[in-house]
Amino acid sequence: PKDIEKLTEISEFMATLDEKSEELMLGIDDMTAHYEVLETLQFETPQEDFTARWETFHWPLRLRLKQEECNRMLEEDRVLFQKEMDSQQQQFERAVEELAERVADFHKHTDLGRITKVVGMVKDIEKNLKDYEERAKVFNAREALFGQGATEYDQLQKVAKDFEPYRDLWLVANDWQQWQREWLDGPLNSLDPDEVDKQFTNALRSMAKALKTFKDLAVGSIAKQLKQEMEDFRPYMPVVTALRNPGMRDRHWD
Repeated sequence: PKDIEKLTEISEFMATLDEKSEELMLGIDDMTAHYEVLETLQFETPQEDFTARWETFHWPLRLRLKQEECNRMLEEDRVLFQKEMDSQQQQFERAVEELAERVADFHKHTDLGRITKVVGMVKDIEKNLKDYEERAKVFNAREALFGQGATEYDQLQKVAKDFEPYRDLWLVANDWQQWQREWLDGPLNSLDPDEVDKQFTNALRSMAKALKTFKDLAVGSIAKQLKQEMEDFRPYMPVVTALRNPGMRDRHWD
């Protein structure tokens, strides 16, 4: 087997062999009884039947010996897979620690001029967190197959929680820059007034939350700047949404 999942599948099948062996023995007992009747009647059986009879008679023993051999091999593989998982979990914990350090240093990014690079870092960490969460689930599932208790990856959960406000700040900052270009310079017929209003309201709410979260950190200056930009833009929102109102007619432009 290539992993503990496949090994468990084989082990579960092996566990059914005793029952299958009992069924086989019943069939062999019936066969033996029939041959004994033939021998009583001094019926001469063909050589190939005679050979097949005794080969069949010994199959339960052969099966049991093969089963014991397979069980030994499976146990050896189980020990190997356990060692491999222990090593993988240690590497995983180190990777989580490295990710935690990256997140802990994220407050140092305070320059909106580097937004493209920082957003790339945000997406990279976000991808790592998603991958790590999936790996943690796999480890827990395999621990169950090994009969172990599930490891609580508290540090990973903490990293995800600590990173969330930084992720929201920089993604909203990136969206805000893009929206301004679309709303002010893009074609009006491409705008959905309800969606524009929703995006603006959510962005403003996110910046207000970020200001509270980062009030004692330098990165809070970004939230402050963006919130001010949004407040400055607020008076233009009715104009942007009105121009794309379904009730607008050509005569309104005259």
